[in-house]
Amino acid sequence: MPEILVVGHICLDIVPGIATSAELTPGRLFEVGSAAISVGGAAGNTGIALACLGADVGVIAQVGLDPFGELVQSTLRSVSPTLADGLIEVPSEPTSYTVVINRVGVDRTFLHCPGVNDSFRPSALDAHSLAGAKVLHFGYPQLLRQVYESAGKQLISLFALARSLGILTSLDTTYPDSKSDAGKVDWLAFLTEVLPYTDLFCPSEDELAFMLSTNQSCEEMLAGCLRLGARGVMIKRGENGLILGTSSEFPLACWRSRMVAQPSYPVEVVGTTGCGDAAIAGLLLALLNEWPIERAAQVSAACGAMRCTVLRVDESPSLAQVEDQIARWASGS
Repeated sequence: MPEILVVGHICLDIVPGIATSAELTPGRLFEVGSAAISVGGAAGNTGIALACLGADVGVIAQVGLDPFGELVQSTLRSVSPTLADGLIEVPSEPTSYTVVINRVGVDRTFLHCPGVNDSFRPSALDAHSLAGAKVLHFGYPQLLRQVYESAGKQLISLFALARSLGILTSLDTTYPDSKSDAGKVDWLAFLTEVLPYTDLFCPSEDELAFMLSTNQSCEEMLAGCLRLGARGVMIKRGENGLILGTSSEFPLACWRSRMVAQPSYPVEVVGTTGCGDAAIAGLLLALLNEWPIERAAQVSAACGAMRCTVLRVDESPSLAQVEDQIARWASGS
């Protein structure tokens, strides 16, 4: 069984080649280039990035029995023959997909169909599903209806089971549509219930500010999450890098009671979809291998930066490429 399990939201990402920053005016036709089509979502992005890094990883998520579902499965298997073995096929529901509007100099816009993700129930996973894993990473509760409508109880059930089996738990989030059902959830209450079962919490700066309803600094928000019960927190800050902090109860002794701020690395940005997930992949690999926390932060930031240079997640770098690039940055070349 895989050492790292990535569980939760998965979808097919369709990214049209848009070479303009012009407003998309209704009634007009805009010529675009070929579309990049790849697997997305936390389970897809993080799982593939980990596989490219050489990790022993498996994905547990739901897909429909439709052409998009076939593409998700074939893409995962093209990266690693066993990566799709944990997918759950649901014949009566459509595979989730996202159209990513990625215009030059403009923040991304997402057109998202939840599809089969709405019926995914993490509490249905049993000890056999998790057997052999050392790390369990769960992604995007805001896009999984069964998770946010249960006020976190579904996720608590899974994380409690994982911890009883000696498995480290990790949680990633995303920014919900504020007008959707997920956008109306009391996310502070959700985190208050879930974070005591979470070893590593990995939100972005904007996501966390939204969930906590605050304008505090990253350091203050990180400290707040530790007080809520998370044992470790990495806040992704985009071009400002990341900040990683842990409590005295963090499972890996050499990371306990530490705070590391890691700047971003300079790259030529092609797209930013999946960059946060790639950064988490680097961090999870470092955690599994028990690397020093400073190296973990460097590898995490490098994985996120290098993901910005390609459109497809299956073009994510290997560990050797990441380490070589870190050495180049360190030497100024």
